[in-house]
Amino acid sequence: MSRYKVSLKWKGDLEDFSYKEYNRTHKWIFGGGSYVKASAATEYFGNSEHEP
Repeated sequence: MSRYKVSLKWKGDLEDFSYKEYNRTHKWIFGGGSYVKASAATEYFGNSEHEP
């Protein structure tokens, strides 16, 4: 069976950490250094520019 490893980075940037306001944009970082900008689905207040 194959194994894969990924790191996830997310940084909260607002004092208002309410459900609708916090930033859901994050990065998936893979072993070779490549990365994907991602976000929650827009239905959950994510950024549509970064949906995988």
